[in-house]
Amino acid sequence: MKSDRKGESLRGSNPREVRQKLTERKRPEEAFQQEQRNLKAVMDATSVGMLVFDGALNIAYANPAAEALCGIKLEDLGEKRCGNFIHCVNRYDDPRGCGNGRDCPQCPIYTGLTGIIREGVPGVQGEAMLMVEGRSAPFWVKFAANAIEFHRSRFAVLTLEDITDRKRAEETIRKRLTYEQLLSRVSALTMETDNVDVFQNECVKAIGEALGMSRVYIFEHRHETDTMDNTFEWTALGVIPQKENLQGVPSGNVPWWMDMLKKGRVINYADVEDIPDEGVKDILRPQGILSLLVVPLFVAGCYYGFIGFDECQRHRQWPTEDVALLQATARIMTGVIDRKRGEEALRLSEEKFSKAFQSSPAWVVISSYEDGRYIEVNEAFLKSVGFTREEVIGKTALELKIWANPEDRMLIISELQEKGFVKNREVKRRKKSGELLDILFSAEIIEIAGEKCMLSTSLDITERKRAEEDREKLIGEMKEALEKVKTLSGLLPICASCKKIRDDKGYWRQIESYIRDHSEAEFTHGICPECFKKLYPGEI
Repeated sequence: MKSDRKGESLRGSNPREVRQKLTERKRPEEAFQQEQRNLKAVMDATSVGMLVFDGALNIAYANPAAEALCGIKLEDLGEKRCGNFIHCVNRYDDPRGCGNGRDCPQCPIYTGLTGIIREGVPGVQGEAMLMVEGRSAPFWVKFAANAIEFHRSRFAVLTLEDITDRKRAEETIRKRLTYEQLLSRVSALTMETDNVDVFQNECVKAIGEALGMSRVYIFEHRHETDTMDNTFEWTALGVIPQKENLQGVPSGNVPWWMDMLKKGRVINYADVEDIPDEGVKDILRPQGILSLLVVPLFVAGCYYGFIGFDECQRHRQWPTEDVALLQATARIMTGVIDRKRGEEALRLSEEKFSKAFQSSPAWVVISSYEDGRYIEVNEAFLKSVGFTREEVIGKTALELKIWANPEDRMLIISELQEKGFVKNREVKRRKKSGELLDILFSAEIIEIAGEKCMLSTSLDITERKRAEEDREKLIGEMKEALEKVKTLSGLLPICASCKKIRDDKGYWRQIESYIRDHSEAEFTHGICPECFKKLYPGEI
């Protein structure tokens, strides 16, 4: 019916009118074709990949840049959807293309196209990682999708710009920044804590969080038993810790592992099943480890153990820069372990020295070798000389007038310069009160924090010297007394008439005088009864 009426309308017209009506009918179709040609020309001229999708999300057209980017040919498209040749890296393959894969609802391109075609969204843009059949590796694109109208039909135009190089550069910068921040954090930890256990625990945590590991741990080798202990461990959320299960592991069960580490070699496997030692794999499999990196640790040149990095979620390649970073981190850690061990040994040594220093009954003094200023003194010194610590530290013995004879110090310094030590030299020292003390002085040169110092010990021998002096005096007196006793007990030449005695020098002396000089005896004079009668006969 419709065609008959049209035929009738044309049948009654003259040829000129017929041509005019036919021309008017062709104009919309020609305009549509011209619009298509214009759009195609614009798309073909641009260097950005462009694809046109119809209402069913079939590809209606792809420009040469899109063909090159995606590795496709326009004549091969047919009615394919984008998912037939462009795949999200997480997408499960499905022959029906975009929108049918299990992960498609998460795909930003699919979401954008469906929003434009089916929901009237004017346009979307973003970034996505894609895979295509013509390229061997995933690549990044910046995309934009916008709506266009053709003959009352809605289409979507998708532009794709390859930004893989930019993303790689950004990733390189991001990783470098992450590495720098990690090394900075580990370096900061060396200053933040004096406890080596806390330091190691914080280090494994910092590494695991910064590099997105599943598990990071440290094993220490027990040389006395030839076993390994998992001493520190960090695990990501959802990863099962293994520390408690890995104590006292015999090294003999994993000879290949131990040989590699003791030779300083890194163990690096993207797939633990490629490890050549079955004993090692038997230990790793129950831990759910897919990929593994292990770096040996050496402290002061001796094998200490290792730090390990597990990936339990996926197979992970360990790039050279990652390995280098972790080796650098391991060197920082072992340096700190070595330093902290040395500091702990020094602390214990200083503690022992301090106890011996302060509890010694002898004077113990540390002074500057150059100017003699007191650096440290013990309680025995302070108690003996009568000064307080505040009065002594930073002063010299000369300033405090402790040396009774300053020349003694010069002689001691001279002997120290010549021999490096002084042993048991007797000197006199002065107390704060002015009282003099006899001292037995010893000293040697030591170095403290790069400064040349004198360590001296002194024994107060004042009482001993006094006792010695008293003893010598007593001995002299006893000798003198013995000599006198010997003289009186020998033969004494005495005059038979006057009773004078001849001494050892040949002089004749009164008997009273001789006995008084050679003994402790003293004389008093009186007259005996017989002499009284002779001298005084007439008196009663």
